[in-house]
Amino acid sequence: MTVRQALGRALGSMFMLVAFIFVMLGDLVARAVAVGATPGVPASEAEVAAAETRLGVRFDSQYRELMAIGSGIEGLGSWFWYPVAELGVGKRWLESKTFLIEEYFHPPDAPFLNEESYRGEPVRGRFHPAPAGRRHVLIGENIDLPGSLVTNFPTSDPAASSDIAYCRWEPEIFGDVAQTLTQLIEETERRNARGDPDDLPLEQWDRSGASTALMNLRDGISEEHALKIRHALSTRRRREFDQRPVTESIRRLRKMMWCDGAEPQFSYTAIEHALWGPGVPHLRAAATFPESSGMPVREAIVGVVQENTVWRVDSMSWA
Repeated sequence: MTVRQALGRALGSMFMLVAFIFVMLGDLVARAVAVGATPGVPASEAEVAAAETRLGVRFDSQYRELMAIGSGIEGLGSWFWYPVAELGVGKRWLESKTFLIEEYFHPPDAPFLNEESYRGEPVRGRFHPAPAGRRHVLIGENIDLPGSLVTNFPTSDPAASSDIAYCRWEPEIFGDVAQTLTQLIEETERRNARGDPDDLPLEQWDRSGASTALMNLRDGISEEHALKIRHALSTRRRREFDQRPVTESIRRLRKMMWCDGAEPQFSYTAIEHALWGPGVPHLRAAATFPESSGMPVREAIVGVVQENTVWRVDSMSWA
């Protein structure tokens, strides 16, 4: 075998591996969507390169491929993965990183530093302190049981994969991107199969979900947070949102949702639900406005749909 033939075979094997990883992660993202999650739009090479520069790392191949499928994942049960554009600069990313430094990586008696192992997995040396040539990076969160997904990305040459640990009271190593995503999807599938963990009646659970979609959409517009907005929108509205530049789409949504330019405030206790029976499922929500606007209380009519177990906003108008 000539050198050229050997090189060609090696490159062919590498491309086959990359293709396999892309297909495998694509299947996992489809499973995530089926349990109610919303992936972001694919990250561009420029966004990936900018994030790597900000963080001083090189993303491993699995994480890079996941971001090429969808940058960030919102609403995977109680989990979300940050979009590439938030890493190192996003408000919620910076707030969570501060917590991590204070609770896990700074105090000499922090449990993360003292645990030699967790569930049989070696922590010291394998994950913390970060092995030579790697650096801790926050990539996701659990919002129900506050804790963070942290990985060790290489600082120079990219690797095929990196360990991801769930940092809460004690560290738990989930594995690489594919293993972690699989675990979170299976957790969400079990959660959905069990139904509401608080044993609420189905109608009350639906009312809560539909109201939360309205709140999340309002918050996403206020914060100009594209992934949060996309997760709150119905499929058809999300397609419309993606057809324009993000700033333009947010401006159009603000025009629809803000009443005469005034930002509405909603309360869970001031929402009436019409989610069952004849007619289009909708909410009737009483909205208040900043005192400076001089606006009286107004009622919003919010059309909602249930897609993949999750209620989402499909339309909105003012009565």
